[in-house]
Amino acid sequence: MGDVIRQSAAAGIAFICAPEGFGKTSLLLQVADAVRADLTRGTVRLISGARKETADLICELKSLGQELSGAREPFLLVDEVPPLSGAEIKAFVAELRDLREGGVIAVVSCTPANRALVNALGDSHKAGSAALLVKPGEYARWAKAFSISGAIDGYGLTRGIPLLMPALAALSRGEGGEAPLDERTATLYRAVVEEADRSRGALSRLITLLLLIGDGSFADLERCGMRVHGGVLSRLQREYPVFLVGSEERTFSCLGKGSGPALRALRRDLAKSHPDMLLKAVRIEIKARRVDRAIALMEMAFDLEQALEVIGGSPAAFACAGRADFVRMVIGGISAERAASVDVGTVLALHLSSLLVGEYRMARSTCRELSRRAHEIEEQVPAADWGIALAFRKVWGSCARIDLPQLGEDYLRQAHGKVEQQLLEHVRTYRGFLEGLGGRSLEAPIVATGSSGGQTGSVDVPQLLREIDAVLIGALSQDPPDGRIENRSLEHMVSMLTERRLIPLATRVRAAASLKRLLAGLPVVDERAFSDMVTVAVRESDVSTQLLYMIAEGWQCAVLGQLVNARFRGQQVLKFAEPHQGFLRGWASLLEQVATLLNSSRVMIREEADVLDLSRTTDDPAEAWSIALMLSAADYDSDLSVWYSVHREVLLEAGFRPLARLALSVMGKRADPMRRLLPSAIAAQYLFAHERAEGGGLPASPARLTVVEGLADLGQVSIRLLGGFQVSKNGHHLTERLWGRKRSGVLAARLTLALGAFVGRHVLADELWPSTEQRRALQNLYTATSALRSAFGQAKGGPQYILSQGDGIGLNTEYIASDVAEFDLLVRSILLQRAGTSPQVVIDACLKLEKLYLGPLYTPGFGEIAFFTRMRRVYESKYIDCLIQGIDAAMGEGDTAVASWLADAALGQCPGREDVLRRSMQVLDKTGRRREVVDLYSSHLYYLREDRAGEPEQETQRLYEEIINTSGLKAFV
Repeated sequence: MGDVIRQSAAAGIAFICAPEGFGKTSLLLQVADAVRADLTRGTVRLISGARKETADLICELKSLGQELSGAREPFLLVDEVPPLSGAEIKAFVAELRDLREGGVIAVVSCTPANRALVNALGDSHKAGSAALLVKPGEYARWAKAFSISGAIDGYGLTRGIPLLMPALAALSRGEGGEAPLDERTATLYRAVVEEADRSRGALSRLITLLLLIGDGSFADLERCGMRVHGGVLSRLQREYPVFLVGSEERTFSCLGKGSGPALRALRRDLAKSHPDMLLKAVRIEIKARRVDRAIALMEMAFDLEQALEVIGGSPAAFACAGRADFVRMVIGGISAERAASVDVGTVLALHLSSLLVGEYRMARSTCRELSRRAHEIEEQVPAADWGIALAFRKVWGSCARIDLPQLGEDYLRQAHGKVEQQLLEHVRTYRGFLEGLGGRSLEAPIVATGSSGGQTGSVDVPQLLREIDAVLIGALSQDPPDGRIENRSLEHMVSMLTERRLIPLATRVRAAASLKRLLAGLPVVDERAFSDMVTVAVRESDVSTQLLYMIAEGWQCAVLGQLVNARFRGQQVLKFAEPHQGFLRGWASLLEQVATLLNSSRVMIREEADVLDLSRTTDDPAEAWSIALMLSAADYDSDLSVWYSVHREVLLEAGFRPLARLALSVMGKRADPMRRLLPSAIAAQYLFAHERAEGGGLPASPARLTVVEGLADLGQVSIRLLGGFQVSKNGHHLTERLWGRKRSGVLAARLTLALGAFVGRHVLADELWPSTEQRRALQNLYTATSALRSAFGQAKGGPQYILSQGDGIGLNTEYIASDVAEFDLLVRSILLQRAGTSPQVVIDACLKLEKLYLGPLYTPGFGEIAFFTRMRRVYESKYIDCLIQGIDAAMGEGDTAVASWLADAALGQCPGREDVLRRSMQVLDKTGRRREVVDLYSSHLYYLREDRAGEPEQETQRLYEEIINTSGLKAFV
């Protein structure tokens, strides 16, 4: 404001030129108030030129000039001068000069439509649009004046345009969400479009195009033949700074990007009123591989004929963007007569779309039509699109009778591009994955993350196929795959592909993700992924893929304990796999062996192991591991050691390590002898990632498992009470003979539950010998305590494991540790979590707790066990409460795998608790296993009615009704 007053006083005439919404009127009002308050001036007049004829406005200026001629430095403020023509401009300029000569200072506001008027007065002061924007240094004062929250990126949302600033206040208060800002932004753009349309020049067309597209780069426009001249772009930035233009990157974006309803309505109106610019915008979006946005534009104003023209001009673009649904919808909406006469580009688009959705009969029909009209292809189909079509044929290479016609060499030399190269690279990578593994390691292809091509909610089919390759090869990497897979993005991608009816692609994503989970040792969350992929492979006649996922399904069955099915899958693959498919045959033979070993008694295993010829050698890792696991399950340590020594290099081959890791995990304790032979330097690589993070999983060496009769004086004693009673010292298990008396074990358990405190002797005597006379019970306690000291190896001058203080007895926490103490610490951290604790910390603590809790608290079989029974219930209740916290945290993070794992653990421990039942139903619903919800609820209902004569809680009933009503299971129920 101060600058306008000073500059206008110096020049005599000043122009404020900016679009509507930039606060020109507010600025003039501030100038008027400031002049009135200035004692050296004080005379000011403010008039509006809106809705006035030019002649009337000039007459009013003359009248006011005469009125103000005697005042000292008077100001005449003219707001909203309408657009003037050539003669009107001359008259208006002459009057302004007369006013200046008469000592009157004129300040005029107008829009950029009056650019000719502003340029006509070269000696005037000019304040453009940029001068009216809120500067970054001024934003703090605006934020304070309008009570704008600091948590909002207000300057980024408004770029300092005054009209939009009040909307931030409503956004800060939560009134109407983003609707006020959206409406004001749309109002601003409508005013700009209406003003620019009056000129109907290059700037008007550019503004319309930018609003239709929303954001992108000027290079996208130039690729479609619309060159943006520097002068036009300079005018856009200078006169209409309502677009964010990156000068170096040559990018642009609109405020709001068309996300709100008001901005969408503006774009619809522009699409209907500017059909020529709409067609250009659609072609630009398709050329930039933003097909979803192009379709959104077409749906605003295009009819079927226009849509057919666009599809025929870029047939491969819609397939690469996964928009087979749009192509099929458009072609399905025309008549049979029109369908018979569509151009050959549209036929090609339908062919590619049919491949994506698995309609192979339609794909064969379109191939015949393309062959019949092969002479039209070179004229009507871009060469790059034909190259993509040929690459699609190789991706679906196993499908029969979908060969494309042969075309001229000159045309084919032009049919190369980035998308075609991506598809061909996928074909080479996947073929190498299936045929070239054979025990060697592979490098995962380097691909950019995200298959949306930089667009939220979009699909890039070539990129998606490359990402699937990366997931598959990453699953078979030498090191254990990271257990924390991005399940949320994969689930979102599957949902999006399913919505677009790209079921074969969605199944590929599900199967690849499930294979990675399988080889990462994570719980199964999509049990049908492999079987569905087998079905897809059968329809595509892809035998290699069929065999791969049959093996994966078999290993999944082995993990789930379905050993008969697992063995059958292995035998199937061995029957149908070709001799050169060494990787598939090897993994299948290992699967058959593992399933057989787990489903056989040790006697039967030893009978087979006895007839093995250990003198022969093999260079097949699968065969070497099969024999090693048989000897391990038979507990033939000596024979296993010999076999390991002879075949060490084959067994430890890095390329086979992921499969060996899975086999060892499935075998469980029967593979412990084999695990103990693994070199310590790489032993951790035969554990899954979560096992390594927890620091467990490998069995101790034979020396550590040896049962000893005497122990060193010094050592740490560990007492386990969860899942049974167990005591070890220095890693050695204490035998029953060392205890002398069974009551010593009960006494140790009782004192462990009070670890860190002292328990009175009379209390212990009453609990352990409830029916014995008091004096006799105390004598028995003294004897049991002495036996316990002996079992621990306590002696004078050595560690004091048992302490006495007054009438109490306690264990020394300096030398004794227990699982219940660790349990209590974890429970405290979970249930009493501090504010700000991240959900991931809670999840990790719950997983540790689930691993620690091997079973209910130990309860002795004699004496007064009321205390142990009560504590057993307490620990069980705490355990379930913590798992519920973990389930809620995992669901909040979208980690359905962990939530499912914890829900199964809680349900297996306490199936009668209804809060556990509700969490389990929510997890099953989230993972799509809704039929299991029905089975779970039905079994619980039967239990309540038959055993308890009751009904489920109302909250449980409401949750069940919501699930079956929203999932479409009501009819099934």
